[in-house]
Amino acid sequence: MMLTWCMTVALLVNDPAPRWDGTLQQGLDELTRRIQAQDSARVVELADALLQPDRYSVARSQWLAAGGWRAETAGVVDPYADRLGLRELAPRLVSQLHLARADALVTLGRAAEARAAYELARADGAAQERLAAIDALVDLDMVVAEEARKRVDAPPEPDAKPAELMAAARKAYVDVRLRLIERLRLDPSDADARADAEWVQRRLEELKRLEEERKQQQNQQQKSDQQKQDEQKPNEQNQQDPNQQQEQKPDEQKPQQDPQQDAQQDQQQPQSKDAPKPEDARPLTKEEAQQLLDRLQDLDKKGEQLRQSLIKARREKVDKDW
Repeated sequence: MMLTWCMTVALLVNDPAPRWDGTLQQGLDELTRRIQAQDSARVVELADALLQPDRYSVARSQWLAAGGWRAETAGVVDPYADRLGLRELAPRLVSQLHLARADALVTLGRAAEARAAYELARADGAAQERLAAIDALVDLDMVVAEEARKRVDAPPEPDAKPAELMAAARKAYVDVRLRLIERLRLDPSDADARADAEWVQRRLEELKRLEEERKQQQNQQQKSDQQKQDEQKPNEQNQQDPNQQQEQKPDEQKPQQDPQQDAQQDQQQPQSKDAPKPEDARPLTKEEAQQLLDRLQDLDKKGEQLRQSLIKARREKVDKDW
């Protein structure tokens, strides 16, 4: 027992760092008064003082890590911690202090520090403190998501890319949805969290439709630009240097011939091999003349016979009709 008392006195002497001067209960009462007075700066200050590792907590952690008789001593000193003003904050109390500090930081406009404090309360707190921390984080994330959504609709800044703004807004809403899913797992009956989750889902669908519409407009603009370029190509060819248009190929520079010259050339062209030449005409021989005469007489006889046959046929037809 004497050894334990000596270790406690040594702890008090060797660590005179100023912290909250009063007891823990006095500190919590003072914190409540500052919160009610909406004195956010002093709330943060007192919460930081109360959250500092107290001398007993530091020593106790060292004793437990060393093991042996030191760990046994920590178990003996624990009942006297509050009586001697040496205490270890309970995990739930630590979470409550983090929540109070985070709320004050939000009021002061220090959102990044507030988010970190809420995360500590969410990770280490009991169910009630954890739910409160998640609700606060949802509110902070929702503000970030709505600001990102406004930047998507606003005229793009010189260095901003629409695709990057769209991706940032989508990620912000996804972060909110993940928070709400965690909230509903802890309390499935929370109607407000369920409504918020549905609203976030509609926001994500709106971003998807907007992204598709912008892609269609971009494709149409590209087609229109390509069509204009295709239409400008003939005009550019027609507007070439007149000296280039006057340059013709050698085949195009042949002089046109007079039609009369063409006619003379046609007359001068040799006649076909099948056409009879003037020198080929000669008088018929006596035998050839006699053969030609006999053939003509034979044709006359055949023609007379055909004429008589036709007359006879007509007469027979008339007699038959009577």
